Amino acid sequence: MARIVVLDTETTGLKVGKHDIIQIAAIVLNYDMTLDKHYQPFYMMIKPAHYPPDNSSKDVFDKYFADIKPAMDVNRLS
Repeated sequence: MARIVVLDTETTGLKVGKHDIIQIAAIVLNYDMTLDKHYQPFYMMIKPAHYPPDNSSKDVFDKYFADIKPAMDVNRLS
């Protein structure tokens, strides 16, 4: 049976290098668009590397992401 993987991301904005991905989620659907029970949904929070430009949310970010590790530096992969 064919399956579809649905990916979702949440970001702090839309500008590359300025805003970060803070959440990734994925689910597997069957061809009839029902959740495939053989696969667990995937969900991960990612601590942003940057704060909003005006730092207005810095305290909220620090509290919300306190137990979450920073995102991997993709520049180290090359």
